[in-house]
Amino acid sequence: MKSINDKSGINNSSLDTNESSFIGPLVDRIINDIVSETKKPSNRKKLMHHFINPVLQDINDKYFFYYIVIVILLIIIVILLSLLLMKEYSTNNNSSNTSNIYPINV
Repeated sequence: MKSINDKSGINNSSLDTNESSFIGPLVDRIINDIVSETKKPSNRKKLMHHFINPVLQDINDKYFFYYIVIVILLIIIVILLSLLLMKEYSTNNNSSNTSNIYPINV
């Protein structure tokens, strides 16, 4: 009988981590084989030449313009912020030393 708090519908006894299953060792062996094959220099060179370099080149060709635009916008933002800070600093520095930093003109 299910308890009120058991909403998942999964039998918790089947989730025991001590149980051995066929999928765990199989996946582990496959991953270890893939890692050992990719560590070989000849296979690594093939992966770089036939897969990674074309993908990176395609990304570079398609999005290089957008990278440049983002960098230019960031430079403009930094320049504008620095100008604003310099202006604010110079106006506060030139004002008289009173306790009221932002006087209200009535």
